[in-house]
Amino acid sequence: MPPRPRVPHLPPLPPPSTWSTHFPRRLLGLSRSEPAKVLRGRTLLASKDHCDAFVRELGIRPGEVIIEVNPGPGQLTRSLLDGGVRENEEGAWKALDEIRGVKHKETTSGGTGSAESSETVPTAGNDHIKPALVAVSEPSPAILERGFGFETSNSNSYLEPSEREPGHSILPTPNKYTFFQIDHVSWPMNVTQSEHHPNLILSESSAYRWPTLPEILSDPLVLPYVEKMTPDAQKAGQAGRRKWDAEEPPITVVVTIPDSVIGEQMLAQWIGSVVGATDGRHWIWQYGRVRLAVLCGKGLYDRIMARPRETINCKLSIMTSSLFHRRPLPPYHHVPNVDKSSKRVAGSPITSGRLRSSPAVQALIDPSEGNWTQDPTITYPTDFFPPSIPANSRDPLPRPTLLGICLTPRLTSPVLPHQKDAWDFVLRNCFIRETQPISEATTNLGFGAENLLERFEDEKEGYRERWRGEPVGGKTKVKDLSNEQWARVVDVFDKWAFKPETLMLATDAIDGSRELGVD
Repeated sequence: MPPRPRVPHLPPLPPPSTWSTHFPRRLLGLSRSEPAKVLRGRTLLASKDHCDAFVRELGIRPGEVIIEVNPGPGQLTRSLLDGGVRENEEGAWKALDEIRGVKHKETTSGGTGSAESSETVPTAGNDHIKPALVAVSEPSPAILERGFGFETSNSNSYLEPSEREPGHSILPTPNKYTFFQIDHVSWPMNVTQSEHHPNLILSESSAYRWPTLPEILSDPLVLPYVEKMTPDAQKAGQAGRRKWDAEEPPITVVVTIPDSVIGEQMLAQWIGSVVGATDGRHWIWQYGRVRLAVLCGKGLYDRIMARPRETINCKLSIMTSSLFHRRPLPPYHHVPNVDKSSKRVAGSPITSGRLRSSPAVQALIDPSEGNWTQDPTITYPTDFFPPSIPANSRDPLPRPTLLGICLTPRLTSPVLPHQKDAWDFVLRNCFIRETQPISEATTNLGFGAENLLERFEDEKEGYRERWRGEPVGGKTKVKDLSNEQWARVVDVFDKWAFKPETLMLATDAIDGSRELGVD
């Protein structure tokens, strides 16, 4: 087979309404290194307009190094490389089709098929900032090849083209591939410079494997960009590493979370891993307070963003808000006090005991996080791939399929490293009875735990020297406790002489391996 001609830029992507032809859904679930079940539930943000809005609101900083996890064909990748400034790819795609002699119907590049999707966006200027480097981690070699023109090694043993036209577009002709089922194997990660963009690094790898992200950051193709951030540390042999109380590094992990149990488990593990980063250097936190930019489904978004006294407030909500500053990113559609199935598209009043008024609820809101009152983003089925409803529907979605969140690690947190297991145990067991008073839920913590109530409520002189956090009344419902009140409950429990010897579930030992989705 003759070598594929090099293209000096990334190939243009087709309109999202045609992605099912060019990127069959099955490609998203094919990987050399993961069992098929692990890659289920992948949904991508396909609209160029919404990807640009996500990047602009995220904000690219000078010298930014971005690792993008699960990019798919690369619509968001292209927005990241452009710094969130829209460039018309529809004309380039049509030009390629004209070269091939292919005729097609008129489609909109935004993927909505509607004029409502148009908006005024900034254009490139002298103050326009683009990242220094974008490194993508994509587990599907077929997607890397079709979306980025990346020739993966030995790819013919995995996904073979049944027909190849000499000199055709870097994106293979649709429906020219034969699929093969493979067994789960351990495939070595590779990191390669893109032939089509000087600031793009490609890696056929999976973030379900715990070392993947730090290995990319320490790769010789990426490390020089990281070293520039901390030249003094480089001299000391600590390239890129910085103290926790130093300024946030211009490093961002952008991730699209699969709508699956394992996808949610991965993000929850990332969130929990920041505990102890202030004392020891581990994983990506060795580089400082690296921010996470997340695209996830409605249910996961609502649980991460929930606040005290909201119906969906849970263990994940408490841990995330205790460890990170949270900020919505496009597509927007925050629903205060959403129902547990995330079906409501408008907020409902918070009625918890006597606290029914908004000022009482407002008092629990972290001023640094804001009120999250952005206007909902209007989205259509083809703004996402694969679409959750028939792509030919012209009606807007009640709520976007994917919602964005920016998570920035807090400088200080109520979750102490030596109490991490205690936090996990207390929250897990108390939220079993989330609508009950803490005095009743405490009985789940062990025999005799009801005797701890007096210590929970202790606000006598000098209580801050005895206990961490703020006092909590025994009649306060579990889902109504603030983070500082949870700090009191956990601290009292952790100092209790009769607390259970084993705080971990049997499955926690498996989770501790940091390898997700492995049978």
